[in-house]
Amino acid sequence: QSEFQAIAFKALLGIDRLRLYDIDRQASEKCARNLAGKGFDITICATGQDAVEGVDIITTVTADKQYATILTDNMVGSGVHINAVGGDCPGKTELHRDILLRSDIFVEFPPQTRIEGEIQQLDADHPVT
Repeated sequence: QSEFQAIAFKALLGIDRLRLYDIDRQASEKCARNLAGKGFDITICATGQDAVEGVDIITTVTADKQYATILTDNMVGSGVHINAVGGDCPGKTELHRDILLRSDIFVEFPPQTRIEGEIQQLDADHPVT
């Protein structure tokens, strides 16, 4: 899914520089190979922190089906846009709760994302758009 996210951002916003990180470096290398020849400048990062340092947009696409903290609050600066698309079932998350508490949150379908998305970590009445 990360490849499709990258292609969409390039088509819609002209983004052509990517930093990739996965705990399995081979997964990052595979993604880079799949995007080769599509006009991207790709850097494979050694840590998640390296991947998000100073960026404007972060996309998380996590396969692990558990509560996880891929991004901690100190990793995400003010004004950064996050696409957290991997929290796609009950009990599966990617972002530390503190990131959500200081964010404007936009979701496709609130009833579903309160059960299956990042906002399952928040109170049922936490405001989302």
